[in-house]
Amino acid sequence: MTQISKSLAAPPSEDQWRVFRLQADLCKVVATERRLAILWVLSRGEKCVGEIAKALGLSIHNVSQHLRVMKEREVVTSTKRAQSHVYSLANPKFLEGCCLIREAMLDQHRQRGSVMAAVEAQIASEGRGAGPGTTSDPPPDSGGTGGDS
Repeated sequence: MTQISKSLAAPPSEDQWRVFRLQADLCKVVATERRLAILWVLSRGEKCVGEIAKALGLSIHNVSQHLRVMKEREVVTSTKRAQSHVYSLANPKFLEGCCLIREAMLDQHRQRGSVMAAVEAQIASEGRGAGPGTTSDPPPDSGGTGGDS
């Protein structure tokens, strides 16, 4: 019996349950399309709020609200430079995890033959899938944070 098999034979420990809760809370932070798009923009390097907003076609206010939540949960970091804050990914593994989930999702859709050609073309044009996995048109800006902040 392997070490993994042995550890799965028993119920999760209290420490494992705490880690599951922390992971679930982190997943909630990146469970909106706008926050995933912000991660995508930041994958290309650090940016100020205005640059992120312009890249996504969203309001500065809306992007700021999302960044506040992402910073509180330590998904992004900020550094003050002159009169503005510059944001970057706190850990590239957050983006890698989101990309892996998207790749698995697209694999499932491909198996069923249900992926839109535009989505596949977008992913293919971006290599390993660092992009948002959507068409180039951003969603309309509602000014809110999706109710999950």
